[in-house]
Amino acid sequence: MKIERKVPLIIQKLDALLRRISPTHPKIQRIKEELRKRSSGHRGEESSDFHLSYLPENRYFILNGLRLPDEKGHFFQIDTLILSTSVFLLLEVKNYSGMLTFDQNTKQLIREIDDREDIFPDPITQVNRQQNQLSTLIQKAKFPQIPIIPFVVISNPRTGFRTLSNQPDITKKVLHAATLPERIEGISLRFQKEIVSQKDVKRLSRLLIKKDTSLDTNILEQFGLDQSEITRGVHCPSCYKIPMMRLRGKWSCAYCESIYKDAHIHTLYDYALLIDTTITNKQCTEFLQTSRSIAKGLLISQNLPFTGSYKDRKYHLPSPNSL
Repeated sequence: MKIERKVPLIIQKLDALLRRISPTHPKIQRIKEELRKRSSGHRGEESSDFHLSYLPENRYFILNGLRLPDEKGHFFQIDTLILSTSVFLLLEVKNYSGMLTFDQNTKQLIREIDDREDIFPDPITQVNRQQNQLSTLIQKAKFPQIPIIPFVVISNPRTGFRTLSNQPDITKKVLHAATLPERIEGISLRFQKEIVSQKDVKRLSRLLIKKDTSLDTNILEQFGLDQSEITRGVHCPSCYKIPMMRLRGKWSCAYCESIYKDAHIHTLYDYALLIDTTITNKQCTEFLQTSRSIAKGLLISQNLPFTGSYKDRKYHLPSPNSL
C-alpha cells in the first residue's frame, strides 16, 4: 500500500503567486528563490519514491508527506514513513549537492560547493527528534511499541558525505536514495519477528492519515504583500499570460492563440490559493475581469456549494488542500 506524494500546498501557492505578481516587483527574486528551494526538496522526495517503488508492495505501507501533531501542540513533518509488521522506517530526504560534512559536535551540516561553505541544521538531529515524536504519538494511540529506525536520505547521487574524525560513523544513519531498497531489505532480515498484524498496520495508517494536517500558510502575509499587488484576469493554462479574452463563450489567449472553455477554473484555483476559499459574485467579477452576468453564470455552472441569500451569497471554492 502506498499513499502517493502530492505537490505541497506551499509550492502550489508560490506558483500561483509568481503567475500573478509583476516581474519587476522588488520581492520577485525572493519569491523565486523560495519556490526554487521548495521545488528542489520536492524533487528529491520524488527521487527517493522512485527507488522505494522496487520494494514488495505486499510487505510495506508507505506514507508520504505527513505533518503530524505532537504532544506539545507542535507539528512535525515526515517526508516518508515506511510501515511493516516488524519495524518502521522514518526517512528525512535532503536534495543537497556538493560535499556534505556531518559535524556531530556542533550538530551542523557543512556543505562545500563552488569554493564556498554553507551551514545547515543537522538533519540527523532532526530525524532523531521526529523518531521520538512519532514514538510518543504511537504510544498515546495505544499501539504496540515497535522499532522505529530513522534515516537521512541523500537524493542526489553525485553528492558526497562524510563525518569528522573521531566522530560516530554516520553511514548507520545517512545513505543515498539508490541504496534504499537494499538497506530496507537488510533491515527486514534483522527484524523478522512480527510484532503487529497487517490489520493493525492498516489501522495505524488510517490514524496517521486522519491526523495529517497540511501547513496552510497565508502566502501574501508571508511576503508582506497586499491583494492590490495581485494581477487580476484569467490566465492562459498554456503560456500563463494574463489576461485571456472572453469570446463566444470561450477564453482566447492573444499571446499563444490557445482557446479554452474552462480556463476560468484555473484562475479560481489561484484565487483560492492566494486570497480565500469563498468568493462572491462581485469578487469573481473583479478577479476574472469580466462582467457580473458572466461571472455569475460561471460560478453557477461549477455547481459550487454556497451559503447566504441571493445578495450576499458566497460560493465555496475547492480547498487548496484538495487542489
